[in-house]
Parts: sequence; structure tokens; C-alpha cells
Amino acid sequence: MIARPSDAAPLAALLQQVREAYGRMPRLELTKPQAMRLFGVAPSVCAAMFRALVMENFLSRAGDGVFVRSTPDVKSNRAVTPQTSW
Repeated sequence: MIARPSDAAPLAALLQQVREAYGRMPRLELTKPQAMRLFGVAPSVCAAMFRALVMENFLSRAGDGVFVRSTPDVKSNRAVTPQTSW
């Protein structure tokens, strides 16, 4: 019998890819459409990706819909607001 990979495995790999991208470019700011193009994912996958990264406090969503690193940055004046809709 052939074992089917879980749906969690591709999402985990995608989340790691996003973490690495933000790690290489600490000031990276992405909207959902930009992230969809950059990572080659569908809207529903992009929403799940951002939801997971915000829930683990890796990313925050700024008031203008841009996703940024959650780590404190004293040089950044970008207002970050809680995410209410994906």
C-alpha cells in the first residue's frame, strides 16, 4: 500500500519557505497578492499560510494589509493591527 502524504507536510514546507524569505529580507513587506505570486500559491493556501504565521507571532498584519515580521524594529513606524479577516 502506498502512503499518502498529509496535507500538513506541504503547508509546513511552505511556512518554512516563507520564514526563510523573511529571514533573508528582514524588512520584507508582502500583501496577499504579492505572496501568492512569490510563493506560487492559491488564495486559500495563502490565507492559511498567513493565518498560521500570524498565530505563531512570526508575522503581523499592518493596517494597510501588508504582512511584516512581528519582531520589534525600533526603526519601523508601521502601525500593526490585529488580523480579523483573512
